[in-house]
Amino acid sequence: MKSRISSSLWFLGLSLLVACFAVPAASPPDALATEEGADFNILVTNDDGVYSEGIAVLAGALSSVGNVFVVAPLENHSGASHSLGLMSGQVRTYPVIRNDAHFGHGVKGTPVDSVLVAMYGLHPEIEFDLVVSGINNGTNAGLGSHYSGTVGAAMEGLIQGVPAIAVSQANDRADGYVLAARFTARVAERVRDSGLPSRVLLSINVPAGELAGVVARPMGGSLLKDFQLIPSIDHDGAPYLQLNAAFETEFPKGSDNEAYSEHFLTITPIQVDWTAHEMLEDLNGWDLSID
Repeated sequence: MKSRISSSLWFLGLSLLVACFAVPAASPPDALATEEGADFNILVTNDDGVYSEGIAVLAGALSSVGNVFVVAPLENHSGASHSLGLMSGQVRTYPVIRNDAHFGHGVKGTPVDSVLVAMYGLHPEIEFDLVVSGINNGTNAGLGSHYSGTVGAAMEGLIQGVPAIAVSQANDRADGYVLAARFTARVAERVRDSGLPSRVLLSINVPAGELAGVVARPMGGSLLKDFQLIPSIDHDGAPYLQLNAAFETEFPKGSDNEAYSEHFLTITPIQVDWTAHEMLEDLNGWDLSID
């Protein structure tokens, strides 16, 4: 797999993109790759399922950036995080037709399964240059990223050495997925032309309503609080637990969730390495003998 890596100067260009982005009038994207993107291969996946509206709009927008290959779960896998089903048995794939044309492939598995099946099963001859996961129906800002199958699929692309973008949006935007798709295509063009720093993916979150602007922000806070599990009874009389939670209204200052709540489109660089490096020296000083 190709890994298009560049120096930290990439973020200077990203800052300019964030500062200059304006919402243009929507128009249906061309279904073919542009000449400049003819050798740029994009894997498009999601966690809402291959028949969702978001992935169709995203694939169309990205077709102006490079060659698009769609491989996504057959069914909704929201909240799947980085779940890997390939280890537990057979995973089947199915060709998908949308609007009387071949659209891609559906995978009877998780978003992470879909990425691995695309790279090593369905398209082993393709060197993917970018993985784009989305457009998710609902935000994945802040700590919610850890639950997200959308972010999980993008992270798997990164683990496999391919730059990645995850894109999510509020589920009640009047323009559907058009704005999120167009912005993601613009970011994808930047990645195509300049690469991304090693082991970093970009998470894009688009709020509802009129945008206040576009900002790059760190992860921070959670949209939900006060979790409860409420005992309930289903139609057959069997007991089950129903999750209930309240929406958070206060977020860490300067965080993506704060900006998102103020109607800013946010873009957050997320790294694959979870190590708290500042703690390593401390841990090595502990008395951790097994005697």
